[in-house]
Amino acid sequence: TTQVVGQALEGTTDGTTWTFAGTPAATARSAIAAIPVGRTVRFRLEAADTVGWVGGPIAGPAYRFALVDDRASAVVRSSGWTRSASSSGWAGTTTWTIAAGRTISYRFTGSAISVLAPVGPTRGSVRVSLDGVAVGTFSEYATTNGARRIVYVRAVAPGTHTITLVTVGTSGRPRSEE
Repeated sequence: TTQVVGQALEGTTDGTTWTFAGTPAATARSAIAAIPVGRTVRFRLEAADTVGWVGGPIAGPAYRFALVDDRASAVVRSSGWTRSASSSGWAGTTTWTIAAGRTISYRFTGSAISVLAPVGPTRGSVRVSLDGVAVGTFSEYATTNGARRIVYVRAVAPGTHTITLVTVGTSGRPRSEE
């Protein structure tokens, strides 16, 4: 065997021509790319070794990303949430609470789900369940404020699922903002 010394990443949107997306380091296990919402994207990778052989390209699965705003009718909230205008929220609003036990649920069809939220020094933790089963907790805490951060990601079997977020009401920093 020989050692990989270089890689080339390409992407396609909606099945168009593959275009160069970057050259991750030979040992990289991830890459950062801008992903368009509402369009189908796919990436592939080629690797080159010390002898000059180029392998691949090997393509990953296609993905279609959707963004759901906190104001969407499909987002179901318990009582005790407040909606406010905010530059840190998607489309200029956030929905927040400082009370423990408040819930937000969303039913989706897909193979993965992520949660974007503002983070900061006054933010607490949120418990997550998928299809009624507790699957973890995420924290919105950060030493400095940040807008629209990915705070939770989970792959699921393809199909229809319900994610439910339950506020913890963290002592000293109870605010949760979704």
